[in-house]
Amino acid sequence: MFVRKMAGMLLASSMFVAVSVSPVYADATEKTAVNDLEKYVAEYDLDSENHKEKDSTDSLTEKISDEAPDLDEGREAANEAAEAAEEAADEAQGYADKTEGEEIEEAAEAAVEDAENARAAADLAEGANDGKTIDMAVEIAEAAKEEAEENAKKAEEGAEKEAEEARKAAEAEAAAREAEAIASAEYLGNFTLTAYCNCASCCGTAGNATASGVMPTSGHTVAMGGIDFGSKLLINGKVYTVEDRGTPYGHVDIFFDSHAEALQFGMSSADVYLVPEY
Repeated sequence: MFVRKMAGMLLASSMFVAVSVSPVYADATEKTAVNDLEKYVAEYDLDSENHKEKDSTDSLTEKISDEAPDLDEGREAANEAAEAAEEAADEAQGYADKTEGEEIEEAAEAAVEDAENARAAADLAEGANDGKTIDMAVEIAEAAKEEAEENAKKAEEGAEKEAEEARKAAEAEAAAREAEAIASAEYLGNFTLTAYCNCASCCGTAGNATASGVMPTSGHTVAMGGIDFGSKLLINGKVYTVEDRGTPYGHVDIFFDSHAEALQFGMSSADVYLVPEY
């Protein structure tokens, strides 16, 4: 617009100069000026359009170049979400394979489906070339990942609950067998009770394994001769296992973790019963 305005001013100025010289020359000058200016304006307009088109192309190229890293980041985000969802699904399936709970199996199946949805979204992002589609794919993948992780958590909690119930059932069964065995225990007699620990004072050297080859355990291990390793003795309402030697039959040496505890126990006597295997 500014160029067209300048062209008009130049035209008026040319005409004024031409008229002040002579009418005939003015007519010729006027026609020449008009033709030259119209040609100039036309050429400028063409150049301007070409310039605008070039600017538009350059701008688009720059925009695509600027957006390319963002698109790659979106694709990467979608892929990472899909990988996380697949890991969660594998974890959930692992719980389902090790247990038999229906709820665990359902959670694992849901996690696998979530992972498939996340991967489909990541594939969509990989093939897309516009930010809107990639953003949508990332959103879908992230949501699917969260669902997969939630279902994996459900599977884990279900497996833990099932394991706890199994543990309690096993303990209850063991306690029932022990009670039954104790009820049928054989009375051996009233034996002398002493105590020892795994120190040099008690055993000559410290930190040794028992004569049966296992490390002694407080509240579990006793030493007594004339009876098989692994035999269970009921003493003062508690069941111990014969895992060490050093004392004759009729003398039970009870293991403690520290020398102080062994000294505190001292010496006593108690009725001892042989508990059948249970």
